[in-house]
Amino acid sequence: MPGKNCSVFGCGSCRRTKGIGIWKLPAAKNDSYKKWRSDWLSAITKARVMDKSFKELIAKDRVYTCERHFASDDIEICKYLVFAEIVSDMCLFPLFAVTTDKMTKKKPRFGALPTLNMPIRSIESKKPPERPHRAVVKESPQSRIYQSFQEVSRGLKGLKSLTEWSYKALEDKVILKKIHNEFLLPQIEVIVDDGLGFTVKAFGSTLPDDHPVYLTHKRSVVNITLKNLVKELEAYKLCCGVTMNELNGKLFHHVIPMCTTDEDDNSPFPNKGYWRIKGCSLLVCDDDDDGDVCDGCGQFSSSVKIANQAKTQRLSTPAQFLLREGMEFVLTERFRQDSLEEYFGHQRKLGRRNDNPDIQAFGYDNNAIRIQSQVSCLSGNTRGRKDRTRAWEQVTDDPIPCKKKK
Repeated sequence: MPGKNCSVFGCGSCRRTKGIGIWKLPAAKNDSYKKWRSDWLSAITKARVMDKSFKELIAKDRVYTCERHFASDDIEICKYLVFAEIVSDMCLFPLFAVTTDKMTKKKPRFGALPTLNMPIRSIESKKPPERPHRAVVKESPQSRIYQSFQEVSRGLKGLKSLTEWSYKALEDKVILKKIHNEFLLPQIEVIVDDGLGFTVKAFGSTLPDDHPVYLTHKRSVVNITLKNLVKELEAYKLCCGVTMNELNGKLFHHVIPMCTTDEDDNSPFPNKGYWRIKGCSLLVCDDDDDGDVCDGCGQFSSSVKIANQAKTQRLSTPAQFLLREGMEFVLTERFRQDSLEEYFGHQRKLGRRNDNPDIQAFGYDNNAIRIQSQVSCLSGNTRGRKDRTRAWEQVTDDPIPCKKKK
């Protein structure tokens, strides 16, 4: 009968097939049944074209699916009891139930979907991997090390690790300094404000905002004690900066004034200077792979080195080739043909023809001169001669006499 065939593409089951149950889409009684019907229909239409005839079957509720596409656990077998009574001549027997094999019926369990013997696409799209199950993160409030600014001020007196440090407690801030005898500025200076935030300076220059000390402890003594902060800063060393070859807008000069000694009496301002890139970390770890240089200064030095090597190779390679081929002199970019022409033109204007080079100085040999003399007109003071065979030998450097005025 038309419409009572299995709607799965490629399946030939129908009502006439013996021993195989065929079921219609579940009716949308409520929301749960409506979702079951939608999932069932989407499983059928994954590998099937939604043509006009199939849309009409859906509209008329005549879409069927056979039991070949359901797992055995998703099928329920129901038995029906038939009540009958036997009447005889003598007495009337009571009703009793009778069951046979033909009185069983199969139906899908609630929520079951067709998954077996389904058509497969020629190019199956990959499904995204399942997200791993993660436990719910429990946020526990972090305990504050210092509750107030007064507690920070009171805690300075009992610190034994500040033997090499000097501290000063003011109303709105606390200043800790580590003095080096060689320099006038403190080697490391820590300033804690009344908001429990801290700022670190190295020889008078403030550390950048992206320094690991700030990022690790969120730039607050709420997350670290002063003892551990001082111990951590002492493990750092000063960045050596970069080598200054030429002026660059990316660099700044970090000058550290030094204490005067008897040996440095001749120097009016003894100091030690470092050229640094803007944003230099100033303090680097001892176990850093770049040595005594921060990442910013190291990258700048590498880029300058590569640029200088490329420039040297670009300029020196042609010059070395020409010198190797036997040329006595090679003109560089500072001494070009334009400069020569300008110089010789200026000499001609002054009348100093003796300073002008002859044609042999420019690399012409006798054969080239002989060929040119045959195809070009004579120039210079030829003394009125018209002989072309030895014309070049007869040309002198004497100026041409001026015509006499009549």
